[in-house]
Amino acid sequence: MTVYNLIMWAYNALAFFIVLVLVYNLFKCRNFWEQVIAFFVIYPFVFRILSIK
Repeated sequence: MTVYNLIMWAYNALAFFIVLVLVYNLFKCRNFWEQVIAFFVIYPFVFRILSIK
């Protein structure tokens, strides 16, 4: 395994963890504006996990 693959795996794992935490908080809060802000924070990380730039 090359260093590049190891770094990309770690980056994807970190982005996936951030998405999980944000989604958990998104459904836990009841404030509409907090949910909207959380959604706009989540979607760039989802695109990074799926390698869409």
